[in-house]
Amino acid sequence: MAARARAAGLERGRILILIAGVPYTCPPGPYECAMLLDDHLRERGIRDDVEIAVATVQPMLLPNAGRVVLEDGDLPFDVLVGVPPHRVSDVVGTSALAGKGGWIAVDPATLGTGYAGVWAIGDVTRIELANGLPFPKAGVTAEAAGLRVAAAIAAEVLGG
Repeated sequence: MAARARAAGLERGRILILIAGVPYTCPPGPYECAMLLDDHLRERGIRDDVEIAVATVQPMLLPNAGRVVLEDGDLPFDVLVGVPPHRVSDVVGTSALAGKGGWIAVDPATLGTGYAGVWAIGDVTRIELANGLPFPKAGVTAEAAGLRVAAAIAAEVLGG
């Protein structure tokens, strides 16, 4: 809400959308935000006076007096829209299901956990990609995972 209020009063300057770490919820979100801001600024007739930038950085320090401090330089801004890294809830992170970083490791093919008859879906799972990064968190992915797990449960109940 604070970023919205600052952007609404901005007449010129720079809006920085900062992805502060991975994984984060809804990978297209920051870019959708940039497009919505572009549309809003065009409607206000000030698009040529306001720069929109999207950055993803790691490691970084916290924003500091109108700039984000990075290892290799600063990113100035007039409005900062920060996208925080996604974290698991304490109840998941401290459970017996929790693995690396508190995430629930699942078999990428079945979404099964290390416990018989227990599956996990959504933002609490960790599916590691070939490059070692986590599979992105997105609603469409969680929906597909829910359908996959529902089919697995149905097959188990029906003896298939």
